[in-house]
Amino acid sequence: MRIHFLFLAMLTFLAALPSNCQTAFGKLGVTVTDEQGVALPSASVSGSRVPNLIRAGSHFDLAPGEQRFFVSGATDAAGSYSNSSVPPGTYLVCAEVPGQAFLNSCKWGETKSMVVASGQTSADTVRLGKGVFLKVHIEDPKSLLPPDRRPLGPPPVIVGVKFGNGAFLAADLVSVTEGADFSMPIPVNTPLELWLSTREVSLADQQGNTVDLSTRKISFTAIPSSDQSFSFTVSGRIAAP
Repeated sequence: MRIHFLFLAMLTFLAALPSNCQTAFGKLGVTVTDEQGVALPSASVSGSRVPNLIRAGSHFDLAPGEQRFFVSGATDAAGSYSNSSVPPGTYLVCAEVPGQAFLNSCKWGETKSMVVASGQTSADTVRLGKGVFLKVHIEDPKSLLPPDRRPLGPPPVIVGVKFGNGAFLAADLVSVTEGADFSMPIPVNTPLELWLSTREVSLADQQGNTVDLSTRKISFTAIPSSDQSFSFTVSGRIAAP
C-alpha cells in the first residue's frame, strides 16, 4: 500500500513540473538528395537548435529553461539521417558531401528550418546543387611560407572566395607537403572573386607577375564539368614594418 501511494505521489509530482523540466523528445529526419532527387549517401548532416533569448542589458542571454542543442551524423545508403532524441524546438539544418563538389546547403543555398515537437517526427529533404572544385596551389621553392598554426592560429595563407554583396567563404587547407594546397566546392556560372591574404610572403602568378595582395581579389566564373584551378609561387618575404 505504501509503495502504491509513493508511486502515485511521484506521478503527481512529475505532472506538476513545467514542460521544460520534463524529458520529452521528438525525432528529426533528413533526406539528402541532389537537384534531380537522387539520394546522396554518406552526406554530412548537422542541425543546431535556435534557442529563445532575452535581453540582458546590451546583450542577449538564453531564456530561463532554454538550452542549446546540436545534432550531426551521416546519411545511410538511402540518403537518410535521423535522430530520435531531439529536444523540441526549431532547428537550422545543413548538409554537404565530403570529397564531392556538392554545395553546402547553408553556405550556398537556403538554410533548412525544421520544427521538432515532443513525441512527433519532423521530416524534410535537403537538395544539394552540384558545383566544381576550386583548387589553389601555392608553390614554395625556397620554403618561405610560415608554418601552419591551425587550429590556434591562421594557415600559412588565407584563401577563399567573395561573392554576392561581399560574403566570404574560406577554402580548406588540404596539404602543406609541397607548398600549400587549398580546395573548396564552388557554384558554376556565378561571378566570384578569389581572395588571398598573407602578411609574411609575397606571391607571383604563373606569368611571374607580383600579385597585389592589397586588393586580394581575382574575378572569375567557374564553368560546369571543369574544376577551377589557380597556381601561385612564393616570391619572397614581406619586410616587417
